[in-house]
Formats: sequence, structure tokens, C-alpha cells
Amino acid sequence: MCKDGLIRRSAATVPVGVSVHEAARLMKENAVGLILVLDGGRIAGILTEGDIVGAVAEGLDYETTMVDELIGSEPVCLPAGSELAECLHRERTSATRSVDWDIAFPDEQC
Repeated sequence: MCKDGLIRRSAATVPVGVSVHEAARLMKENAVGLILVLDGGRIAGILTEGDIVGAVAEGLDYETTMVDELIGSEPVCLPAGSELAECLHRERTSATRSVDWDIAFPDEQC
């Protein structure tokens, strides 16, 4: 979680083993462009709209493809209360395309 008033809402989540179709439905229902994939209460990865579009474009069946088949490596997590500069630095030095400023979980979930 980053300071400076950037945290606005809770993140949408699904457990591993959920279909891409169900995750997409929840993303639409929650008006979000990504959803956190949890494995035993820990963040296993992040599924984005782009991941879904790419999978469908490749011909994957969104009804039978599970979210954990599309997520990448474990996301970078920062401690709650991290300064904005640290968040930006981690974004620039990690393999991620962006940081979702709305995601905040207790340290034990990252």
C-alpha cells in the first residue's frame, strides 16, 4: 500500500482453480481491470484484462482455462505504508508493466 491518498478501494480476488470466464465476470461486476489470484490466502498472481484478451486471441477456452494457467510469477509486494517513491522505484526495477495503487494486503499475504 502506498501513502499519499492513493488507496481507494479493496481489490477483487478469486482463488486458484477458478475459470477465466468467472474471473472476467467478477472483473466486470466490480468494474476493475485486474483481479488478484489467491492461493491459500496468499497472492499467487494478478490476472489482467490483457491476459484474458491474449488467451482468447490464442484460442484458449475461457470456460475451461483456469486463472492460475494465465498468471505470471508472484507479484512484487511492498509493506503497508510504503512511500510513493519506493513504489515507483519498485515499478521501474521489476518486470511488471505497472503498479496497481489500489492493492493493499497485510504483509503476511504477500
